[in-house]
Amino acid sequence: MQKKQPEITVKYHKLGQIIPVDLNGRIIHDPEDETKMMSKVFANDPHDASQALSDQKVPSLEGWKPTVLTVSPVEPEINIPVLYNKIDN
Repeated sequence: MQKKQPEITVKYHKLGQIIPVDLNGRIIHDPEDETKMMSKVFANDPHDASQALSDQKVPSLEGWKPTVLTVSPVEPEINIPVLYNKIDN
């Protein structure tokens, strides 16, 4: 007689994102497609899929300089806005 395996339910939550914003708090969009945000979804911690990795690099954006180079999400489902300064050419 085969032993019955317990049923396990797994619930996935959408991870947050690093959201680039300008000095006025406006989201920075792709200059070639204004409908596309230049955000980056958090990477999962490979040892605990319920968490996001610490020290995640912020997106590199042409013509913009971030005020921080990495972020460490405390709550993996909460977006983190990152301030970028426009680089004058």
